[in-house]
Amino acid sequence: MLKEGNPREWGRPSHAEIRKAMWLLGPDGTNEIREALTGGCEPFEKQMNRRMKTRRSDLRPAYKTLRQAGEEKVRDNLASLDMEGLRQTRRRRRKPGRSLVGAR
Repeated sequence: MLKEGNPREWGRPSHAEIRKAMWLLGPDGTNEIREALTGGCEPFEKQMNRRMKTRRSDLRPAYKTLRQAGEEKVRDNLASLDMEGLRQTRRRRRKPGRSLVGAR
């Protein structure tokens, strides 16, 4: 069975994964991403590689996700992020009336 869509997009991270990576990096990280997208003579992927090697080890997966996503996909997500604001992904809400203590 063939996959749908563009073959170049098959191995790329989803929008949710990109959004999670941006959330992990926080406001300072999104400013770094914005700088990487707007200027410099170095391509976006190389800048993400460099940041992945020089930043804290717990942030490396986020930079790797952004590098794999590519410049255009990250740019689209950053634009939507500017519209909505940086917030955590949705959490499941408990139904009212349910307690944390075991049921009878």
